[in-house]
Amino acid sequence: MARRPLEKEQVHLDGGRRTTQLMRDSLGGATVAFSQTFRRRLLTFVLTGAGIGVGFSLLAAAGSLTYLFSQPPDWPTLMLLGLYPVAGAAGGVLVAISFPLTRWLGGAFLVGAIAFLPVFLGVELITEGRLGREQLELAATGAIILGGAIGAAEWFNEPRRYYRLAHYWLFAIVCTAVAWFMGLHWAGQWQAMVAIPLFLIPVAFALMATIAKADG
Repeated sequence: MARRPLEKEQVHLDGGRRTTQLMRDSLGGATVAFSQTFRRRLLTFVLTGAGIGVGFSLLAAAGSLTYLFSQPPDWPTLMLLGLYPVAGAAGGVLVAISFPLTRWLGGAFLVGAIAFLPVFLGVELITEGRLGREQLELAATGAIILGGAIGAAEWFNEPRRYYRLAHYWLFAIVCTAVAWFMGLHWAGQWQAMVAIPLFLIPVAFALMATIAKADG
C-alpha cells in the first residue's frame, strides 16, 4: 500500500527523519500563541507596576518636600523613593506568571499578596538593613493583609454569575478554618495577627456577595 505523503498531513519530521518524533502544526501554533499572550501580559503588568511605583514615589517625594529641603536627603530616603518603581516592576513579573490563578477567589487573594510582597520586602530590607525571619514575617503579613484584600476586591468587582455565591462562602469557610487553627496554634505570635484578616476579609466579601444577590 502506498504511504500518504507526510506533507498532506502538515507534519514536520525531526531532523528530516521518518521517526515518531513528530510535531504537528496545531501544537506548534498553540505554543506560539501562548508564548505571545504571556509576553504581552508580562509587558503590560511590568509597565503597569513600574508606573504605579513611579506614582507612589512622586507622592512620597511631594509629601516629604519640607523634610528634603530642611536637610540633604539621606541614602535610605533615596532608596525608599527608588524602591517603588523597582518593586512595582518585580510585582508585575510575579503577577504575570501567577495570573491564571485569578480565575478563582482564593487565587486572586494569593496573587494580590504576591504582587505586594516585593514592596514590603524592600521596605524591610532598607529600614532594617537585613532580611531575617522577623523581617520576612512582617513583610508577608503586610502583603497578605493589603495585597490579598486588593486582589480579592478586584475579583469581586468583575462580573460574576450568581452561582458563584457558593464559591464565596466555600472560600470563606476554608479561610475561617485556617484562621482558627492559626489563632489557636500560634496564639500571641505574628501568625495569629495574620489569622485576623484571613478570617475577616473573606467573610466580608461573602456577605457583600450575598447582599448584592438579594438586592439584585
